[in-house]
Amino acid sequence: MQSLDTLYDRLVKAYSDENLNRITGKLIELYKNKNYASLWEVANKLSSYFPVSEQKEAKLYTRLVGTYHPDRGENIRKSIRSLYHQNDEKALRGYVHVFLLDNIQEMEVSYEEDDIDYDPGYMYDNPEWDDFYSYTHGEEQREVNYPRTFFNELKYRAFGDISVEFPLYELELINSFEFPECGLESLDGVSYCTEATLFDFSDNKITDVYEFRDLVSIEELYLANNEIMDIDDLRNLIHMRALDISGNMVTDLSPLFGLYRLEYANVMDNPVPREQVEYLRDHGVRVVY
Repeated sequence: MQSLDTLYDRLVKAYSDENLNRITGKLIELYKNKNYASLWEVANKLSSYFPVSEQKEAKLYTRLVGTYHPDRGENIRKSIRSLYHQNDEKALRGYVHVFLLDNIQEMEVSYEEDDIDYDPGYMYDNPEWDDFYSYTHGEEQREVNYPRTFFNELKYRAFGDISVEFPLYELELINSFEFPECGLESLDGVSYCTEATLFDFSDNKITDVYEFRDLVSIEELYLANNEIMDIDDLRNLIHMRALDISGNMVTDLSPLFGLYRLEYANVMDNPVPREQVEYLRDHGVRVVY
């Protein structure tokens, strides 16, 4: 049996952004070209680690891409590092299913005649966002202009096209969303992410948090450097442990007073009352002010 050190090194490499890009790029290519049998072949390899009984290919695809999406990479690597330092080999082995996808790039893809013009690589680029998205692929440059909503951004990342149909119930299968620095102006669609525990929408243009009001599963919420003034809709997030609203225009922290699991709050660069900060600190919250 391989040593704990060897297992750790293999896992960190397997969950690198480069490898996750490779895996999800192939999954997207298979789904885009309707190679559903190949998707099921991948799913069946993983069946001993988590259930893959979904009968709809769209739902299966979402489950697979959600599991290996590069946006999750850093959080997964943090967990792996933590478990390694705790010498928890059993828990580390809960991540080894990624090794079963070592040969995924060798799977053949049959192409549909009516194939759309799409490059899975677009999904992972992170250019400077302005009034349009500009990607260069070979000699071809592509510019796309659309309303900067969460749902549009999600569809563009997943499919390269915001006009595709994307069942909202699929959002329930994803447990974290990390969309920093992408020009988001609206969180339209976030309210359907009912099982997600982590959102990172830092460095965008968000003005309100209304879409979060019923998402009681949230544990970590990162909204630094937006244009938010009112956080009243966060008062129901009873499981939230960490919140970053630094660099906004929030004037009232009282919606946080009833969040008894809150451990950390970054409220720097907001015109909030000092006495509210002290109230949170007196109740055990580590407040950065």
